[in-house]
Amino acid sequence: MAVVVDEKKCTGCGICEDVCPKDAIHVINSIAVVNDNCIDCSICVKRCPENAISKPSQSLQKGGATMDNTQRGRGRGEGRGMGRRVGMGSGGYCVCPNCGEKIPHQRGIPCQSVQCPKCGSNMMRR
Repeated sequence: MAVVVDEKKCTGCGICEDVCPKDAIHVINSIAVVNDNCIDCSICVKRCPENAISKPSQSLQKGGATMDNTQRGRGRGEGRGMGRRVGMGSGGYCVCPNCGEKIPHQRGIPCQSVQCPKCGSNMMRR
């Protein structure tokens, strides 16, 4: 799910555009616009001086009931990705898309929720 830009807060400074590792955000008519290349790394969220960029609140549908991320269970890292595909398992590394720092993946903890020890960006699974 891509980040969201609050057009009322965005000043079009371009910092988000400069820090995006996937070229997924561009300033058009003095407003940041996010495209489909967004990998949800949140670097732009942390770097925006106006706090105009945020992650949308996620709600999941399960059995007809709405469940937000605070109610989700923690998997073991070896599941089937909500029944659609095989998960990546417990091995591998979490890699920072900003500075390249690499740390071993911890079973049951998504890399996206781990912050880079060097620069503070959210890590990605590799």
